[in-house]
Amino acid sequence: MSNFVCESIVQCGRTSERLTYTLTDNRFFYQTAYKILQNQAEHTFIPCYKSMWNGKVRLSYSINSYHSLYRYNGQLLPEHIIEIITEICKHVDSFKMNGLIQPETIDLSYDSIFLDEALSVHMICVPLAISSTPETQVSFELAVKELLCEIIEKAQCQQDEGLLLLYQDCKDSKNTSEHIFLNLKMKKYSSAGAVDNSRAGIQLCGITNGQNIWIDMEECILGKSPEYAHKVIEGSSSVSRKHCRICWRNGQFFIEDMGSLNHTYVNGILVKNGECIPLQTGDMIQIADLEYEVG
Repeated sequence: MSNFVCESIVQCGRTSERLTYTLTDNRFFYQTAYKILQNQAEHTFIPCYKSMWNGKVRLSYSINSYHSLYRYNGQLLPEHIIEIITEICKHVDSFKMNGLIQPETIDLSYDSIFLDEALSVHMICVPLAISSTPETQVSFELAVKELLCEIIEKAQCQQDEGLLLLYQDCKDSKNTSEHIFLNLKMKKYSSAGAVDNSRAGIQLCGITNGQNIWIDMEECILGKSPEYAHKVIEGSSSVSRKHCRICWRNGQFFIEDMGSLNHTYVNGILVKNGECIPLQTGDMIQIADLEYEVG
């Protein structure tokens, strides 16, 4: 299955030694991106070489020094899968921060992800001049999560608690790839993290409504609407659809109001707009007319 957002503007070819991407229109070739990728060769992305084929720009990638993920189906340990997925997310995140090349030009097809002998990840990026749109961004976001799910499925490690949790997070439409990457950095999906969630989690113990909420995400939106909130607040119509947000930053959980009508309070003090308040065990949180204690 192809997971390449730009597939419609290239013709893909493959042999045992190389991948080729022939542009349907030469105006899509992006010289600046081509030079940048040459400088990053062999570190993150497999080097590409430009040639002409029947008047069309063709970009070729030599893959005979690497192994496709297919070679490792069912052979890798869960910790190796976590390392590979973390590295993929790291590459994607660094590309988003770059700003010079659109991340949608990364081929996220399962058979276009390669490993070297040390199991380091090497990926394919095609230097294309495209404009990023909300539609392509959504497609790319889905492609990232679909790739991660496919890696876990083909690794045959779904019985591992950490990978199962990662798989479920990837399937949840509320979670972005950035959320998942930050959770990976927090070791949420490691075997130890799956057993001992207290390392990176807090519980809100409901005093008013008896609802206990466990939070172990790097960013968790609380509110009354399941469409907008990661955790749904029960028992009050005064809670906004997206009421407040709890974030993990630098080893600490913080709470932030999201412009709610009936406000958020910590230990009786109003959380002002744009203000992030650190949370500690024993703190009292008021969400509209509901009270919770940080456990």
